[in-house]
Amino acid sequence: MNGQVQAALLGALVAGVLTTMTSLIDRFARRRDAAVAARREREDSATRRIAEALTRLLLLPEDPRSRQPHEPEYYERCEAWERERDELIWTIDTDTFDISHSDVRGQLREMCTVLRMYERRVRPADEFDFRRNVVTTGREWLGAYRRGDDLPPDNYSMWEAWRRLVDRQSEDAKSKFRSVQNAD
Repeated sequence: MNGQVQAALLGALVAGVLTTMTSLIDRFARRRDAAVAARREREDSATRRIAEALTRLLLLPEDPRSRQPHEPEYYERCEAWERERDELIWTIDTDTFDISHSDVRGQLREMCTVLRMYERRVRPADEFDFRRNVVTTGREWLGAYRRGDDLPPDNYSMWEAWRRLVDRQSEDAKSKFRSVQNAD
């Protein structure tokens, strides 16, 4: 009888340990699944906001500085345009933190950097084409990622080309300014 009691107690102990272990594993799996679902939801929300901001950047009218300041509201319009553009770029840049794919995150962050480089360095008349080309490339990357398609080829060379354009236009402007100063 003593052996049967010991066997029963040992059996109950083993069953209790197994039940506790199963419960802990199940709880851990549910927490992990909830964390994964929350991360996916954050990423889905972020990519939706980024897509919206990219679309709004494409629909943003041309830089008001491309026209002469003859209208009374010229300066207010310029400030409002810059504020809206900057808010959209910062929205994209901030939301990239929730994108898990490092290449997509890197491309979008680089796109934001290139768009910020525009400020005062590209001729206002060229701004719309500049912005459209850069944002369209960002949309292609984001769209492919959201659909689960293969990502487009790495366009860092395109970003470098835009940087060179910005730098060249900046140097052209400085050169013209120096020539005007020397003429006086």
